[in-house]
Amino acid sequence: MSNDAVTRIVARADEISRLGAQGEELRRLPGELVTLMRNEGLFSILTPRAYGGLEYDLATAVDVIEAVAKADAAAGWCLLKVATTNQLSAYIDPEVAAAIWTGPHIASAGSLNPRGRAVRADGGWHVSGRWDWGTATGFSDWIVGGAMLFEQGADVPLTGPMGPQTRLFLLPSSVVQFIDTWHVHGMRGTGSQDFAVDNVFVPDRHAIDMTTLAPRQVGPLYDALPYMAMMMVPHAPVATGIALACIEAFSALSVSKTPLMSKGVLADKAMAQDALGRAVAEVEASRAYLKSAIARIGDAPGPSVATALHLAATHATHSCVSAVDRLYAAAGGTAVFEASPIQRHFRDIHVAASHFLVNAEKYAAAGRVTLGLSPSMLR
Repeated sequence: MSNDAVTRIVARADEISRLGAQGEELRRLPGELVTLMRNEGLFSILTPRAYGGLEYDLATAVDVIEAVAKADAAAGWCLLKVATTNQLSAYIDPEVAAAIWTGPHIASAGSLNPRGRAVRADGGWHVSGRWDWGTATGFSDWIVGGAMLFEQGADVPLTGPMGPQTRLFLLPSSVVQFIDTWHVHGMRGTGSQDFAVDNVFVPDRHAIDMTTLAPRQVGPLYDALPYMAMMMVPHAPVATGIALACIEAFSALSVSKTPLMSKGVLADKAMAQDALGRAVAEVEASRAYLKSAIARIGDAPGPSVATALHLAATHATHSCVSAVDRLYAAAGGTAVFEASPIQRHFRDIHVAASHFLVNAEKYAAAGRVTLGLSPSMLR
């Protein structure tokens, strides 16, 4: 399954790259690329088969995301966000999930960050709020937004054993306002603009309590680990895909560029050879570590497996940053021009590594578990 899925993406890689280049100018994925991804069923790689999704195992999904990200980083990032949001369908009331996510073409995206305010109403909640980092929301059918819960007329949120109570609210895109804030140096094509709603009624059935989330569909993808424990993993193949693309771009450059004051091409330079060798080692080691961690899921599910997955995803992301950085430096002045794909790989991977799920703090979280302390940042 994995090879077939990846083969289809590789066959369309040039098309994805061409359309992704347009996305750099548009600051969002072009409609033609979104249609391609819908038609290939990519958004449903983590959606249950019960709703018409592909329900790939995690290793296969990682391979697919990597292949898309290698062709275009923004497309890979959007796929990551939509696929993991669509995965929520496996954990909520099946009747609600079937009404929203049935079919391989549905896209949903948004923010789990509880920046909204939800006021109790008969049969549901009145939700208001504004969220940033709304990757892929511009073309999604449903938008999710986190919010704190309030009683009518109250200024203090409802509290529970873990502090202020929150819910993730499912919102049809027709009620959402999109704000053009996405003016950035990296991941330009992701369309990660702000989005907002103002006093929108959301029924209780469309309010998800993330603290009590449990699988409602049976399958190894959903049973092995909690949803929140797996969210970090698909970030890693975006980084490895970018780094693999950068290795190819540097290799192509090195055999055609003659550096200033040099008689031979860049590929003849020991410095370039060393940079490329180190980059390949970093990327391939991180890919192997990630696959090894994923392979442990079926053997011994639990906190130690979740920790291994989180550490592998974080390690892969930052190892790939190191690999891209060294290739960018070794490429010299050629890499700073917009015509060079290396400069885009450099910009994109640094944005990818800034995400809170794979930022450098997660090393410390894994260290805490190794020391037998509370895995506070891994919950």
